[in-house]
Amino acid sequence: MRVMYVNKRSVLFGLVFLLLMMLAGYSLVANFNSAPRKAATAAPMNDRSAKAEQQPDLLPASPVLPPLPDMNGQAFFVDCRLARDRIRSQQMETLKEIAGQSNSSGEVRDSAQRSLMQLADNMSRETELERLVMARGYQDAAVMILPRSATVVVQASSVTPAAVEQIRALVVKATDLAAANVLVIPRP
Repeated sequence: MRVMYVNKRSVLFGLVFLLLMMLAGYSLVANFNSAPRKAATAAPMNDRSAKAEQQPDLLPASPVLPPLPDMNGQAFFVDCRLARDRIRSQQMETLKEIAGQSNSSGEVRDSAQRSLMQLADNMSRETELERLVMARGYQDAAVMILPRSATVVVQASSVTPAAVEQIRALVVKATDLAAANVLVIPRP
């Protein structure tokens, strides 16, 4: 029988990392739902200052997002997807580093590789679900899949209960999440 020694620090680091990922996902949803909303001011289409304000910053994303600025229509959904992609890229980079560490135990590396594969799978499902929701007649949609929940923001002033159930059914079918764990939010 072969005895396998586990580096306690590597296991601890892996557990802390997974906990931080779960907290980051929860914070993303909590910050999104509790973001204060301000009245939007209209700027002329050729106003360069308005365009410069809507461009995302190029700093690395932190796991906890600041409240989203009040935006109209498409800008909100573009910014939401950009923020999601920045966080996912950072998470993937961290997981790749963990998976590539030779001094980590095989269990920690395998867990990081599984998490990396799950993250990549979630990214493709988010894109697929956004297209499926838009195919239902919504002008735009943003989907965020977390380990135990999903949030779908649709561009609409309101969503009927029947439409919410249809969107939930799409997400449940694509992710195997429980319908109760799928949040649908209308956003004009």
